[in-house]
Amino acid sequence: MQGFCHTDVRVVEGPGEPELRVEIRAHAQRRRLCSIGEPPAPTYDRLERRERRHVGLWRIVACFMHRGGRTAPCTGLHVEAMPWNEGKRPWTRAMMVFLARGARRLSRKEAAEAFDGSREAVCRSAQRIVEGGLAHRVLTGIRAIGPDELRRRKGKKSANFLTLICPADEDCRRLLWVGLRRTERSLRQGLTTLGAEVVAGIRVVVGDMWRPYPAVVRKHMSPAVQILERFRLTALLNKAVDQVRRGECAALRGGPRGKRRKKTRWLPLRPRTRVRGKARVRPDAVMHSKLRTARAWTMKEAFAHFRTCHHPRRAKAFLDAWISRTLRSQLAPVRKVARTLRDHEPLILN
Repeated sequence: MQGFCHTDVRVVEGPGEPELRVEIRAHAQRRRLCSIGEPPAPTYDRLERRERRHVGLWRIVACFMHRGGRTAPCTGLHVEAMPWNEGKRPWTRAMMVFLARGARRLSRKEAAEAFDGSREAVCRSAQRIVEGGLAHRVLTGIRAIGPDELRRRKGKKSANFLTLICPADEDCRRLLWVGLRRTERSLRQGLTTLGAEVVAGIRVVVGDMWRPYPAVVRKHMSPAVQILERFRLTALLNKAVDQVRRGECAALRGGPRGKRRKKTRWLPLRPRTRVRGKARVRPDAVMHSKLRTARAWTMKEAFAHFRTCHHPRRAKAFLDAWISRTLRSQLAPVRKVARTLRDHEPLILN
């Protein structure tokens, strides 16, 4: 720690875990710095000794002991700057970062128990790290965003979801804003928080099929192009194929054909082109059979060629032909997907 040195290091045995106490003082040959960023200033007084918790070693609690000094710059009386501490917090900066990183993977109660701290220390540390990140983050160069929702509790009510705004650029993956509920008001609040300058620079919005989000985008970001997320299309098709498979397994249960359908849940959900070698014998057998699952799987595999269309007219012709062919089938789940794609055809073509 530049400008400081330790005078005493000792291990104190107590009723619980041992404590490592480190006495720290300012270096005699360096001038004190003010905590508000002023130039070096003389000190005229010393505060009482304060104890600040540091990251422990081998289950040994570490504490820094220091008597801070008061500086007298031109703007008034302030405490000297201490590189390991912020304000009057009883934890060092390293300890706050340590607890905040633990709270990313564990609950606050579990993080406090695992790292021999208190729940208040974990909460305040996480809050401080988030505030510091928000104060120093850079929002320039964002050209694409992806509003989405995250389920936080069971149920389909809007209060059980969180609204997220993340950048959709290839070289930038982070969380820009998170808010309670899945409503248009939440998304509008998030765009207001990002600022008018950031919103004006957005050119692409990648979203799902939930109608309130596109409505907000059309109103507040009219120049932006809305694109339907590729993952949503794949998820819809996989869900339809799985529904056809489950219905067919229930109808053929107990017979010889039903026994052959066992342990084939994940088989139709995997792209056929990614199966190589001997493992492709079984997918080919299912694909060339007369089962309803085979027809649904064939339609899903045929839709994969849509991504090879690089011209809008060719893509529209392929999509219209695929929808017309699918609507003539007798598979209700797949026909439902076709109607959904027809309703969102502009977003898919974008």
